[in-house]
Amino acid sequence: MDAKTIESYKRTVKKMVSLAKTLIKNEIPVIYELGHYLADNVLSKVSMIILAEKNRVDLIFENGESGRTVDFPALYKNMQQNYFPNILEYDDLVKEHHADRSMYQHRFESLKMTIRQPEAEKYVDFVIEVMRKTGILGKNELLPYINLFSGASINLDHKINYRQIKYQNLYNLLKNPHMKDVDIALNNLLDYALVNSLKEDLIMELFKSKYDTTLSNSDWSLSFTRGYMFLRNKASNESFIYAKPEENIHVLKDFLSYFRGKAEEKGIIIKE
Repeated sequence: MDAKTIESYKRTVKKMVSLAKTLIKNEIPVIYELGHYLADNVLSKVSMIILAEKNRVDLIFENGESGRTVDFPALYKNMQQNYFPNILEYDDLVKEHHADRSMYQHRFESLKMTIRQPEAEKYVDFVIEVMRKTGILGKNELLPYINLFSGASINLDHKINYRQIKYQNLYNLLKNPHMKDVDIALNNLLDYALVNSLKEDLIMELFKSKYDTTLSNSDWSLSFTRGYMFLRNKASNESFIYAKPEENIHVLKDFLSYFRGKAEEKGIIIKE
């Protein structure tokens, strides 16, 4: 299989797992179960993509060349044992979730059972981890933004409305220099969709280390760790520290003005 085709498959599974991540957050069982199902499907496709990239079609097809694909357990084991022994073995986690998936789809028990949402979400996160460890997703690569609505105009309106809410919540959080546990509140607010939005609208990248998390572009950086958060204006090299709200308050005001301006350029109005 040629490299161009493989890259197109990788883009597809990235979109699929991003959609799974969205569905899994829904509180309605049938919807978050769809997210779990989609993640299970992505894991199968990831296994095939890796093996195809390694030119091991003999580990994909039952007859070694083409035709019927081997069953999922063998497919995952072929990928994991031969090329990525550092990710969980089939029997450690995947087997249980795959069995739940089959039960939900095909067996009588599906009439009275639902997958517990935390467990389903855990499985989606595991699939994303596998994608990072296998190189399909970069270490710090963000998932693509996926809209559940169809049609360009509907997509655009939904995108703006969604970001309006997200940006307003972020603005309200940042503008309060006396907010208790502001670092925890920010960490809870920064889901992958908001980070993607900031990447598109403010050209901000998210960087995580063992000690702190930073959102940064060429103009500003916002960093936080447990009990500590600060903003830095890269042009003036001045900082505003939330633990010292009386110092350099103008830096915070400048960033809030900058944030509102960038959002307005994208058609999003943030209320002061």
